[in-house]
Amino acid sequence: MWAGTRWPWGTGVLAVVLALNPLGIDILDAAFFSSDPLSRAIWRPILLTGIVLLCTIAIIEWQVRLFIQRRRTGRTPHS
Repeated sequence: MWAGTRWPWGTGVLAVVLALNPLGIDILDAAFFSSDPLSRAIWRPILLTGIVLLCTIAIIEWQVRLFIQRRRTGRTPHS
């Protein structure tokens, strides 16, 4: 069931695992909820860069899945 979908569920699972492990929770806390401004200034750009990277990977995964699905059905993007 999941293998035939176009949704980037692999990247979604990876994002959830990264965010919900103890290190990920500590980074989220340091980036947004820390009382130390230096900690927020250091961790927020790192975290936001990671989020942008995961979104980029999700878009690439979605495009690859779309290409594979179209190829299996005999449709090409240019036809």
